[in-house]
Order: sequence, then structure tokens, then C-alpha cells
Amino acid sequence: VVVLAAAWAHTSPEARAIREARLAAESAVEGPRIDLPAAAPAVVAAGGSPTAAPGLTRADPRAAFAAGAAAMLAAVAVLRKKR
Repeated sequence: VVVLAAAWAHTSPEARAIREARLAAESAVEGPRIDLPAAAPAVVAAGGSPTAAPGLTRADPRAAFAAGAAAMLAAVAVLRKKR
């Protein structure tokens, strides 16, 4: 009887509404509101494809990976020399 009562209480519309409201409050992003079109570095062209804003270029992800790898290798080399 206790399990049936608990299941009934858990699936009631009021309990579901409370759980959904709590989940929405926990997953809400906190922070200031910003104007995304004004803050974005890309301008959407009339055709719908983003184009780079003047003075900005799109970086190659491989270059970022290589730079990170090089920095890590340099850090390891410096740490090994200190020993």
C-alpha cells in the first residue's frame, strides 16, 4: 500500500509540474543578456551563409591543435631540464 501511494504521489500532475519547474530552474543559464547579432564576430550574408567580419579570419582547428601540442611539448621540455 505504501509503494502504491508513493507511486501515485510521484505521478500526480502536481508532482510532475513541480519536478519540471525544478528541472527548468536548474538548467537555466545564468548571466547577463547580450545582443548576439551585435556581439557576434560574423555577419550573416543575404544568402544565409556566415562571412567573416572585416579584419577577422577563420582559424584552422588543426593550427590550434598544433599550437597546443607545441606548448605542451615546450612545457615538458622545460620541466625535464629543471630536474
